[in-house]
Amino acid sequence: MILAFVITLVAVVALCGLMLNIVIFALPLTAGAALGLALHSAGYGIPASLFLGALGAIATLVLLQFALGATRSSVLLAMIGMLIAAPAAFAGYHFLLGLLRLFTPDAAFPNVLAGVGALAFGIAAWIKVPQFGRTHELA
Repeated sequence: MILAFVITLVAVVALCGLMLNIVIFALPLTAGAALGLALHSAGYGIPASLFLGALGAIATLVLLQFALGATRSSVLLAMIGMLIAAPAAFAGYHFLLGLLRLFTPDAAFPNVLAGVGALAFGIAAWIKVPQFGRTHELA
């Protein structure tokens, strides 16, 4: 019983660590998913919707990295940071809510803890914004 608890705790911490590393990509993923769902609702087939949604996510990622690499204004950097942090907080909230609902029977506790976690994921994405645009610059 204790070994199962320890293994579960290690797995949850590892999943949260992975989520913190990929939280910056929540905006391109959201944009690609929204484009793919809109195209599918408009009557396009599943392969075309998946392909164009993935293309939209890649285009959003490239545009975001270009905008972050080209900006020198701290106000514009803060606005782009908020644009990135909002979907990251949303994804972090639902990620933690899903994990906590597996382990806690109470209805209010997972929502409160997931809200605190969403704030943490949003802050983590906000902190990673300046490094995100400058990772692929040439020396």
